[in-house]
Amino acid sequence: MIQSSGVSRTSAHYARLGKQERQGIHQASLEILQRVGIEVHDQKARDILAGGGAHIDGIKVFIPEHMVAKALVVAPKRITLYDRTGRVAMRAGGYNTYYGGGSDCLNILDHRTGKRRRAKLQDVVEATILMDALPEFDFVMSAVLPEDVDQNIYDRYQMEVMLNHTAKPIVFVSPDFDGCVSAVEMCEAVAGGVENFRRRPFATCYINVTSGLIANAEALQKCIYLAEKGLPLLWIPLNAGGVNSPTTTAGCMASMNAGTLLGIVLAQLVNEGTPVGVPGWNGGPYNLKTMVGNYVLADEQGVPTEIGRHYAIPVFGLGGCTDSKVLDQQSGAEMMFSLMTSLLHGANIVHD
Repeated sequence: MIQSSGVSRTSAHYARLGKQERQGIHQASLEILQRVGIEVHDQKARDILAGGGAHIDGIKVFIPEHMVAKALVVAPKRITLYDRTGRVAMRAGGYNTYYGGGSDCLNILDHRTGKRRRAKLQDVVEATILMDALPEFDFVMSAVLPEDVDQNIYDRYQMEVMLNHTAKPIVFVSPDFDGCVSAVEMCEAVAGGVENFRRRPFATCYINVTSGLIANAEALQKCIYLAEKGLPLLWIPLNAGGVNSPTTTAGCMASMNAGTLLGIVLAQLVNEGTPVGVPGWNGGPYNLKTMVGNYVLADEQGVPTEIGRHYAIPVFGLGGCTDSKVLDQQSGAEMMFSLMTSLLHGANIVHD
């Protein structure tokens, strides 16, 4: 059975990888963690990992297999998000699939004029109202980057708009650690207290990590902070195939997955049972002449999703996207295929 937006459908599932291939990528990721190591650009994170048994060499952290095995045992198999009334809105796990918007586009095609322009805060308002009204949307994201607010704190404006214009779960993005703290504190105020929001979270943070082999300070700080509070988080390192990782699908995936496993380990060391979502798409291969990557690779999406399913960890997927620059047949086909394959692969929280 496939569940989407609370509706069950009888269907075959599509597995991009077999058991042997999944295990091979997992073993390669373990070898990377133990032999190559990952740059961890935060002292507190390094101390936590060292306390759990990792070897530290400068900013490089080397994680033994037993730490990964323990983290995967205690990490929850589901992320549960609520609506603002306290009712369960999303049980992201297994083959349950939920769809939502995307975030932080620089430009917008104005439906009133037909012209492309930079985004304003009012566009965030209108996009949130639209996503709130559409029954096929299970969660809301900020859609665009408003240029008409203080750019140092634009994400706080986005969060305020979403909290004021939707009752659906929110996936928020913050460029820095302070923004993540502010977003959580805003949610706690709306929920009526810290404990109320912890027990029934209606928002989760999409944490952008530099790459599979480099964990930036802001991402690590967000992970620790959210885990300390027992709140769900989406830990998403992405590679650029041929740029900062092997160009092959398997090589790109193995090195990216090493960074994913580091986030799971760190969160569980801070607070066992912290729900963590993992990537459902990867970042390669790039065209090394133009330095442009294919954002929508519907078939390749299934590779990281299969790894997340291998661990029985919730998958933050991608769908409804296109590499086309106009609304044409290519855009329609790519949006359809990426939505369909994310469902058949079993991605749980499908954004964009």
